[in-house]
Amino acid sequence: MGTMEPNIIQFGSPTQVTLEVTNRCNIQCKYCLIGDFQKKSLSVLSYEEFKRLISDLSDLGVFTIDFSGGEPFLRSDLLNLLKYARTLNISVKVTTNGTILRHNIIDSLIDIVDVIQISIDGSAQNIHNTTRGGELERIIKSAELIGETGIKLQIGTVACQSNFGNIPKIIELAEILGASSFNLMDLQIAGWGMDIWSVQALRPKQWKDLIEFFLLNPQRKNKINLKIGYRFLHLLFDKKFLAHLFKNFKSIFPGCPCGRDRCTITSDGNVLPCDLARSLSVGNIKNTSFRQLWQCIKEKILLIRDSNTPLGCEGCEYLTICEGGCMAVSYNIFGRLDIADPRCPIAASMHLHYDQLRSAFEKRLKIPLRQYLNSFWGDISYGLESTS
Repeated sequence: MGTMEPNIIQFGSPTQVTLEVTNRCNIQCKYCLIGDFQKKSLSVLSYEEFKRLISDLSDLGVFTIDFSGGEPFLRSDLLNLLKYARTLNISVKVTTNGTILRHNIIDSLIDIVDVIQISIDGSAQNIHNTTRGGELERIIKSAELIGETGIKLQIGTVACQSNFGNIPKIIELAEILGASSFNLMDLQIAGWGMDIWSVQALRPKQWKDLIEFFLLNPQRKNKINLKIGYRFLHLLFDKKFLAHLFKNFKSIFPGCPCGRDRCTITSDGNVLPCDLARSLSVGNIKNTSFRQLWQCIKEKILLIRDSNTPLGCEGCEYLTICEGGCMAVSYNIFGRLDIADPRCPIAASMHLHYDQLRSAFEKRLKIPLRQYLNSFWGDISYGLESTS
């Protein structure tokens, strides 16, 4: 691990903050980030505490608040919180599973909410239920009602083995529903997802096939903005194809924005640089101002990450592109921020030589590190100079 000249990039305030207004949920996704916290009796922020927090965020110049959970519509005073944020000229987004939205609820959101993201993991009930749950017909009806209001609709899908073959159909469904964008997310090494990751995560070759299908299929009209949440695209394609990729996809960002221009605040007030790292809280807004906690992210987390070349990245030509991968994943596996994301095959190959790192990877993810390299990356010639 080498020391770098610190070049800490952090906005003076986040542009977007995710507010988890509740830890309760009416379904149990198999990869839920807060699954272990759903049934815990947390000291959830009161309505007045959330109002003060929203006011503080407004004073700092936060542009967007994403109200999430748990399932945010299980909170009885959610509408009042949304209205309050709107009075402060904050852009309001709500992320929901869509199962409990009804016509009267959706109508009440008109002129208050800018964007609603609904999660759909399959175009058919049996596929959707494999990892997520909830009555798909009801979710689709909610999406249709949102489309009628003029509120922007986004569809979010977690890509995994259970729905890989169905993803084109899910995108077609999103287009039929009139969604403005489709967010295809990678299964994360966090929460309950850690337990199923080695079995359910898409292999790099599958991501490569998906992206080539989206861009090269002559029947693909790209009626919808496709956002790809996979961190290692730079290892799958050559420079020419990558240029084509960045031109045609609205949002592809291999680096990490968390803690730099966004963060998460949990329902009980903990401030996290990223919602994937539940144990990386820098403090609680009940005791410390958000302004101070935002600065703490820079001093306690980004300083460590940006002052050192992550272990496994030494001499790597891609370091300026991927920045060592996801620091939350590194922390969830190794309990450290200064180690490269082990999903990267270059870093993982180096981690093989460290017994402690190899052991931590295998204990957490239930797959031998060498087997991971062979089964995930064995059929990929990765690198910017490789042919696609």
